[in-house]
Amino acid sequence: MLAPSCKDLESKIGSPQEMLTGDEVLQMRRPTVYAWIRNGEVLYIGRSIHGAARPLEHNHHRIKDILPTDFLYIWQFVEDADAIKLEISLIADLHPPLNRYVPSVQSVAQEV
Repeated sequence: MLAPSCKDLESKIGSPQEMLTGDEVLQMRRPTVYAWIRNGEVLYIGRSIHGAARPLEHNHHRIKDILPTDFLYIWQFVEDADAIKLEISLIADLHPPLNRYVPSVQSVAQEV
């Protein structure tokens, strides 16, 4: 049996709201640093080794309260060590109000 075509699928439910290429999916799985922005202010900086999956989880401990007018900025990395360094640097420099602590250089050394 042949798989149904995308035209069959679209005829049943309409055009998709989002479409990602395989390359985009692979990029979204890379180590990620993300920032939650509201009214131009950085509320939270986070990092994930699971790419965009972490900040998009419905029960994320901070971002679950995101508003429709907020933004989520996402940066992907090849190496998790680079993401760790950026996350710690951004939190230390910007002091986002929803980050619980400001990481130290010692904590970077432990994670890398």
